[in-house]
Amino acid sequence: MREAMGTIVRLTLITMIAAGALGITHEITEMHIAVNNELEIIFSELMPGAVQFRPVLDMDNEIIYFKAYDDGGMLIGYAFVSSREGYSGPIKVAGVIDLNYRVVATTIIKQTENPGLGDRITAPQFLNQFAGISAEELHLSPYGEIDAITGATISSQAVVDAIREKIMEIERR
Repeated sequence: MREAMGTIVRLTLITMIAAGALGITHEITEMHIAVNNELEIIFSELMPGAVQFRPVLDMDNEIIYFKAYDDGGMLIGYAFVSSREGYSGPIKVAGVIDLNYRVVATTIIKQTENPGLGDRITAPQFLNQFAGISAEELHLSPYGEIDAITGATISSQAVVDAIREKIMEIERR
C-alpha cells in the first residue's frame, strides 16, 4: 500500500510539472504568434504588394528578417524590425526594402523619446526621407541623405543606424 501511494505521489508530481511546462510553452507560443500577426499588418501597410511574409531564422531560431512575397508567390522584397538606443530609450523600427536593398518604407513601432522633440522621429517628414535610399547612403547629412531632426540628433542617428545595420545584415545573407 505504501509503495502504491509513493507511485501515485510521484506520478502526480510529474504530471503537474509537465502541465506547467506545457502551459508556459503555450503562452510563449501565443505571444510570438500575436507579435508576428501584428508585424504582418505593419509590413503589409509598408509594402502593399506583399501578401505573405516568411521569417528567416538564425541558428537559435530567432527571426532575423522576413521575405516578402506577392500574391503570385514571387519574392518582392524583405521586411525587418530593428532596434537601437535613442536619447530616452530604445527605438524600434519596422521597415521594408526592395530586391535592390533600397528602402521602400519605414515606421517607428516603439519609442520613448521626449514629446515634441525626439518623438518627431515618427513624423512623415522624417521617415519619408528613407524611401529609395540604400545602406551606403543611409547616414545623416552632410555625409548622407538623411536630415537629422534639429535638437534630436541622437534619436535621428539611432533610427538611421537601426535601418542601415539591418539592411547590411540582410544583404550579407
